Amino acid sequence: MTAFLDPALRAIETKLDEGIPLSLDDGLTLFRTPDLHGLGRLATNEKRKKSGNRVFYVHNRYMNTTNVCYAGCTFCSFAVGERSEHKVRMTKEQILEKAVETGVNFNQIHIVGGHDPKQLSLDFWVPLMQEFKKRLPHAQLSFFTAAEIDYMARRHRLSREETVNALADAGLDNINGGGAEVFSPRFRAIVCPGKVDAAGWLEIHEHLHRRGVSSNATMLYGTIETLEERVEHLIALRESQERSPGYNAFIPLAFHPDGNQLDSCGWTTGVQDLRMFAVARLMLHNFDHIKAYWMIQGLKVCQLALHFGADDMDGTHGESDEERIYHSAGTQSGQYVDAKVFRALIEEAGYEPVRRNTSYDEFAYDWEPPTEYPVDTKGRRIEGESAPQWWGNGSYPVGKALETARAMLAQKPRALRSGRISYTNDLPVYTAFDRNEVVYPGRLESTVPAVLNRKLLAGELDLSPVSSFFYAQHHEELVLLPDICIGARTQVLSVVLLSDVPPALLGGRPIHVTKESASGRALLELLLRRRYGVEPSFVEHDDPLRSFLNEEVPALVIGDRAIDAREEARASDVYDLGTLWNEWTGEEMVYAVWAARREAVENRRNDVAACVDALRKSLAWGLTHKDDVIAAAEQQKPRGPGFYQVYYDTLTFNFDERAQRGLARFYDELGEAGMLDAVPFVKPEDLRVSR
Repeated sequence: MTAFLDPALRAIETKLDEGIPLSLDDGLTLFRTPDLHGLGRLATNEKRKKSGNRVFYVHNRYMNTTNVCYAGCTFCSFAVGERSEHKVRMTKEQILEKAVETGVNFNQIHIVGGHDPKQLSLDFWVPLMQEFKKRLPHAQLSFFTAAEIDYMARRHRLSREETVNALADAGLDNINGGGAEVFSPRFRAIVCPGKVDAAGWLEIHEHLHRRGVSSNATMLYGTIETLEERVEHLIALRESQERSPGYNAFIPLAFHPDGNQLDSCGWTTGVQDLRMFAVARLMLHNFDHIKAYWMIQGLKVCQLALHFGADDMDGTHGESDEERIYHSAGTQSGQYVDAKVFRALIEEAGYEPVRRNTSYDEFAYDWEPPTEYPVDTKGRRIEGESAPQWWGNGSYPVGKALETARAMLAQKPRALRSGRISYTNDLPVYTAFDRNEVVYPGRLESTVPAVLNRKLLAGELDLSPVSSFFYAQHHEELVLLPDICIGARTQVLSVVLLSDVPPALLGGRPIHVTKESASGRALLELLLRRRYGVEPSFVEHDDPLRSFLNEEVPALVIGDRAIDAREEARASDVYDLGTLWNEWTGEEMVYAVWAARREAVENRRNDVAACVDALRKSLAWGLTHKDDVIAAAEQQKPRGPGFYQVYYDTLTFNFDERAQRGLARFYDELGEAGMLDAVPFVKPEDLRVSR
C-alpha cells in the first residue's frame, strides 16, 4: 500500500481503488493536504489508469480572430471596444490565409474570439467553416466557447439547440471549453455577469455531445473563488459527463492579473497550480484527459504537472500565431513551441510523447497530410492556368489528390475502445503496452471491473476484460475472446471473505459487499448455498474492510483492497475464495475473461482480431519479463519485497483447456443453483488477423 504523510489520503486512495467517485469533502481534503508528494502520487496513479505512459500534444494553428468584446468580464485584459486603437478583427480571407501561413502539417485549427457583434454570427462562421472543411479536410475545427455559442443564439433569436445544430452541420468538431470560469452564481455575478450562466453553459455542451461534437471543459482559478466552489465546479462537470458523455479533457486555467480589474488577486504559485492539476485528475474520474496548457503555466510547470495528473501539453501553435488573451494579461510564455521541444520535455519527465488530433486519434511524429493544396507554405496563391479560385464566389475545383484524401478520412474508422482493469492483477497483460514494447491498436480506458462491465454493455467500449459472471449474464450480446483470462488454480489472494466464524456458520448474518464485486459475489453466494447450505444476505457498503475491522461485520473484499485485508485482519478470519472453490471442485477458477460486443466482431472482425493479437503479444512479454511487471506493480501499489512475485505466481492468465473447463464448471454450478437464466457454452471465438 502507498505510504502517505497525511493519513487522510489513505481513505481517498481506497475510494479510488474501488471506483467510488470522490465527494465534496474529499475534494477539500485534497486541496488542503500538506502531503503534496502523496497527492501527486495519487494523481499519477489515476493518470496511468487512463493514459498509461503516454503524454499527448497536437500540431495546431491558434487564432484570436477578434478582441472586440462586450461581455464585461472583470478578469479580462484582452477585450477592447469598437473604437480602440488596439482593435483586431480578422476578415474571412485573413483567417483562411493565416491558417496555412506556415504550412499545412497540422491536425487542429483552434479559434477563440470575443463577443463581437460584427464577427460572432452564423452568417460569418458557417460559410467559413465549410470552406475550412473543403480546403483542409485533415484538420479538425476546435472553435468557440459555450459563451460564444450562447451569444450567437441570442443574436439570431434561435434556441441554443438550433444554434448548435447549425454549427455541427457546418463541420464543427469540438469546442474549446472556455467561458466556464467558475460555475458558482456568487462568483459569476461579480466576475463575469455578462456571460451565460452555469446551467446554460452545461446545456450547450450537452447539446453538442448529442450531435457528436466533442468539447473540453475549463475552470478559471486563482481569483475570488472558494475551495468549495472549485470542488462544486468539478462535480458539476463530472455529472454533466455522466448525463451526456463527450468531454475530451479538463483544462485548469490559472488567473493572470496584469491589466485587469482583479489585479489585486495576484499570481497563482507553482504549488497551487500543481495541486489544481492533481485535484482535477482525482475528482474527474470520467474525464480521460487533464491538459496542462503551456501558454498559461509555462513549460516548466507543465512538465512538472505530468507528475500531478496531467497527460496533455496541448498544441504547438504555428510559428506566426499570435495568442492575445493570456499575453494581454502578462504571461511570459512564447507563441510557438516546436514539436521537438514538446517531445524532449515529455521524455525527460519519463513519458512517451504521442502526437494526436482533437479526437485523440494518434499520429506518427512525422505524419504529413496526404493531399495537395492550392497555396505554397507561405499561404500565397499559386498563380497560373491551374490556379484554383480561392476567393470571390467560393468555387473551388477539387483535385484528385484532395478528393482521395477526403475519402480516406471519411472512411477511416475510429479506434476500437478497449477496457482495462485498474487493479494490479492485470499488469502482466498490460505492462508491455505501458512500456511501449507492444503497440495496442485501440484506445485503452482503465477502471474497476463493475464500470467496465457497464460500459461494455452500454456500447461505450468495444471490447474489455469483464467479470466471468457478467459474461455469463450477457453472453448473447458478447463474444468470448480467446487466449487470455485472469484466474487461479487455488488461492487467488485478491478475492476474500472476512469472517470471525467459518462460512458454514454465516446463516442469518449480513455480509457487506461493494458494487464492484460481481464475480466474487456470485462465487461466494454459490459456495455458501451449494457447499455450506447457507442462504447469504448481502448488503452493499462503501468500505467492507473497514466494517469488518471496526465492527466484525462479515465482508467480501476484492482486488487490491483484498490484499490490504490480508495485512490488516487476523489470518484466521481470511477465507480465500479461490482456495474454497478448488477444495470443493478441484477446478481452476476464472475471475475475468476478455469479451467483445457482438456487433464489433461482426462489423470490424479484423480490428478486434488485431487487438486480441496485441493482447497475446503483451501477455507473452509480461510472462517473460516478470521483474518489469513487478516493478510496475510496486510503482502503482507498493507492497514490500517479495509480495508481487508470490501474487503473480498464484494467478493464471492463459485461457487454456484447463481454465475453460474450470469456467464451464462454474457456469454449470450457477445454473444448478438457479443463479443463471441460461448457461453459456464456453467456446472462445477463433480470431486471427487476416492479411
